[in-house]
Amino acid sequence: MLDVIVASEGRPDVVQISGGEPTIHPQFFEILDAAKRRPIRSTGNTVDGVAPELQALLCCLPQVAALGLSYENIFRVIVM
Repeated sequence: MLDVIVASEGRPDVVQISGGEPTIHPQFFEILDAAKRRPIRSTGNTVDGVAPELQALLCCLPQVAALGLSYENIFRVIVM
């Protein structure tokens, strides 16, 4: 998928990795590394922030240009 984005855009400004809680994907860190090996200016992530995997994400922030936090999911967990 990253190769398709690069082929389409040349040097994308940002590739956003999101969708639920992306940090629990078994290949999350490999995906980040693959993005950094391509001519992508920055990589961002949107996370739920309630999963313990967020701590692992914070450890790799040098690989990530932006971190988005989904407040909707946090509210849902607190209210439940």
